[in-house]
Amino acid sequence: PESGAEAAVLAQALSQAGHTDEALAMYDKAAGLPCPQPENAFIGKGTLLGELGRMDEAQATLDRALAINPNSAHALFNRSSNKKYTAHDPDIAKMETLLREGGPAGDDALMLHFALGKAWADVGDAKRAFAHWTAGNRVKRAGISYDPAQLESWSEAILKSANAASWSRFAGGGEPSEVPVFVVGMPRSGTSLIEQILASHPAVHGAGELKTMQRIADGTVGPDGKPIGFPRLIEALRPEEAAALGRRYLEAVVRMAPAKARIVDKMPANFYYLGLIHILLPNARIIHARRDAMDTCFSCYTKLFAGEQRFSYDLVELGRFYKTYEKLTAGLSALLPADRYLEVRYEDVVADLEKEARRMVAFLGLDWDAACLSFDKTSRRVKTASYAQVRRPIYRTSIGRWRSYAEYLHPLSEALGYAE
Repeated sequence: PESGAEAAVLAQALSQAGHTDEALAMYDKAAGLPCPQPENAFIGKGTLLGELGRMDEAQATLDRALAINPNSAHALFNRSSNKKYTAHDPDIAKMETLLREGGPAGDDALMLHFALGKAWADVGDAKRAFAHWTAGNRVKRAGISYDPAQLESWSEAILKSANAASWSRFAGGGEPSEVPVFVVGMPRSGTSLIEQILASHPAVHGAGELKTMQRIADGTVGPDGKPIGFPRLIEALRPEEAAALGRRYLEAVVRMAPAKARIVDKMPANFYYLGLIHILLPNARIIHARRDAMDTCFSCYTKLFAGEQRFSYDLVELGRFYKTYEKLTAGLSALLPADRYLEVRYEDVVADLEKEARRMVAFLGLDWDAACLSFDKTSRRVKTASYAQVRRPIYRTSIGRWRSYAEYLHPLSEALGYAE
């Protein structure tokens, strides 16, 4: 009870469980107790405040962390998401010095490289920004295991399992609720923006990125008590079992917001499970966020993701993954009913927010509410890499952003098949 380190861990657990008020209070308690790294309580609290949209408080809290430990790579990295750098920002010189002196290693070096990439991009120095992103991505890629060929083979198996005949066995079955809404797509394609627009509607709850469907796909066991695996699950599933699995998903999400008419699951990678979603939840709506391939992939390359986006840390592998995703979603979406599947382009949302917001709200079967146009004012927690961006009104600077870095992106454009 008198350990600041343990109190900070408890605060993090409370935060992950969604108990934000208790977590903030526990971080405050941790800050007042003895701890080998007292800045960690302020880093954790600052991160949570940023996710809650309390940006000024988040920055002030991270400043307190840096007052305790001016060389904290974690605090410098977290602060980079919330601020706009200028050429003479002292953080830039500090981070460059830390890397040059060779002190930080591992995750600390990784965070400093990505923070400096963001900083130099803000300043407008594309060469320096890309050099740091490349260095950070190399460090990250060296520490993970990823086999593009294995993923491509799994995607092909999913496509082979998807056909009208196999899906027809489940016609009229599944859990009929209209509450679930899925927003899928590549990371950095606009999924967080779409969720924020929809969650601004009084009848909609934005649940964030849930692993519920993945757990059902991977964890459903057969008669032998062992996981069946996906996509073999679709072949092994009986119609009555589909309804039970659909109810399992529904029960898991409804408890988050029992009074809401629609609950949005914004796990981008649910695009793997488009067929399973429709079989288990035939009345669920699916919105597929689309964005220019180069902008999408470049944006992925510039982000140090909290979750596992293993394909994102090498330009060639990133391009290969995008092509795999594109082929898979094209094949699966062709089998979905038009009134249950909607594609929304990020560029169209930026060009005409009201038109696209009305189209999405109508697709969800809800009456229009103008609060969707003021999505940047909506108070809710956003735990993705886009938590700072969705607090801003619509802006156009992300469209075509990759062109400023075109000379460094040839491996990506070739992998995407864009080479001239």
